[in-house]
Amino acid sequence: MDLEAALIADFTDPLTPARRRRKTALSLASFGSPAALRTLAMALAAGTDRRTAAIAERAFAPGAGVVAAEALSEALVETGSPRLTTLAAASVNDLPEPGARALVHFLAGKFDRYDEYDPGGDELRTLHDLAGDRLRILLAERARAGHRVDWALVATREPHRMIDPEWQAAVEVLASAERWPSLWDLLPHATPVHGLRIVTALANAGWQPSGDRARRALAELGPLARECAVDAETGALALAPVVLTQHPAWVTGLAVTADSALLVSGDYDGGVRLWQLPSGTPAGTLDAGPGLWSLAVTPDGSLLATGEHRGPVWLWRLPSREQIGPISGAGFGTASLTVSPDGRLLIGGSSDTKVCVWKLPDGAPAKPLTGHEGGVWSVTVSPDGKLLATGDDHRTVRLWELPAGTPAGTLSSSHGGVVTALVTTPDGKAVISADSGMTARVSPILERPGEVRVLLAESHLWSLAVSPDGGLLAGGEQRGTVRLWHLPGGEPAGVLRGHRGPVRELAITPDGSTLITGGKDGTVRLWPLALLRASRTPATDIDVDRLPPDTPATAFVAALARHARSRTS
Repeated sequence: MDLEAALIADFTDPLTPARRRRKTALSLASFGSPAALRTLAMALAAGTDRRTAAIAERAFAPGAGVVAAEALSEALVETGSPRLTTLAAASVNDLPEPGARALVHFLAGKFDRYDEYDPGGDELRTLHDLAGDRLRILLAERARAGHRVDWALVATREPHRMIDPEWQAAVEVLASAERWPSLWDLLPHATPVHGLRIVTALANAGWQPSGDRARRALAELGPLARECAVDAETGALALAPVVLTQHPAWVTGLAVTADSALLVSGDYDGGVRLWQLPSGTPAGTLDAGPGLWSLAVTPDGSLLATGEHRGPVWLWRLPSREQIGPISGAGFGTASLTVSPDGRLLIGGSSDTKVCVWKLPDGAPAKPLTGHEGGVWSVTVSPDGKLLATGDDHRTVRLWELPAGTPAGTLSSSHGGVVTALVTTPDGKAVISADSGMTARVSPILERPGEVRVLLAESHLWSLAVSPDGGLLAGGEQRGTVRLWHLPGGEPAGVLRGHRGPVRELAITPDGSTLITGGKDGTVRLWPLALLRASRTPATDIDVDRLPPDTPATAFVAALARHARSRTS
């Protein structure tokens, strides 16, 4: 390895001490080669300490030369970094190629100079076709600010490749320029969120497309659009949950049968209610006694288990609601219950540090699992039924092999408080744990077990639920909000509001259509996840049959899907 390569390797090594990294930055700047300068530019784009950044910025000062300007321009195209944009604009005259100057001027928002260098838009088309997401976002931001119709026409050539910031900018730019036919042509390719913006703009302008069929479609969509709105926090059509209000106390348990047809909810006063899904129609009640703290239902819906704060675990037959009686072997207070996917084991975490196991359907106790040093607040079983995860109030998550109950290790993640909730991803590759320290942790258990992803909440997390496709995680917060994240990356997906007080319980139906939340305010809310997904799906690809019935948003999405398919078929 030559000296330059060694310096680059040392500079990019995250374990290199800051002082040595600064000395290496000086050496790279003095080399002045394309590779050395590109390394410094990429460090600026990624973010580095203030003193190292100052060294790198001096290497790209105006007049530094062609090699520095070209390295900076290439890194800018690759990263879309606003910081590099400012530096490149200052040294743009060092670039020998007119096309490169044109692109820097566009990214810097100097459109009068851009127009001089790229009057036909060829460079912009080439750049857009080669750009990654970060650069496309920067292009969209600049075009939106400058009302650049030329960019909008370039970006909308291939609607299926457009990302959300491009859609938002293109609709705004075309509407401000009154390019109504272009917006109408874009509509069949839009998601409902962007379709709503397009239809609203066309209707407000009073524009009419040519042809009776097209005019009828817009006449149908316009009034429906007026009944809808986009939720700024989720970026989806505003979701109107079904609110079930018959619990007089804190909702402390939720469970759904495997066919997604029956919901069971329980409250701290011991009231257990059954509901038909997806409508939320009441289907019966039973009294489980005061202090109900957890419940679980078998996948086939034939048995219900309820656990008390300071009492036994009870079994009930469903749908008859017949009480079978308490089962022996429970610890002092059962904070959490779950049933294995095959319905053969009931598992409970107790406040006396034990993990209790019972065989179903008779409730015969098996040997409890020991090893926790604190009360066990949360339990979850992997989809294949072979792994159990348990979390306690000593910030520890333990793993066990099922059905034997053999210890299988402790997760390496260090929680900031009580482990309040656990779920396993549908592929069985990770355990997600929540704590009272306002974090959720995605801990791989099959691949790269050391790489823990930390997701931040804004208050104490009480509960978790993951969608059946593994693409969405929900967390119930102390402040009454439900925070959403995209998986596997952990990007924020918005916030659902409505509960007054902590959201202790969450569940997602096995068919993925509904997110169910239960709070201290005594309400259970049914959120239409199918509509949330449809909001981000191109209209031609939406499964209308999975949408919730009888809502304005559903009517708009269904009409948009019909229109899109009729125009693209």
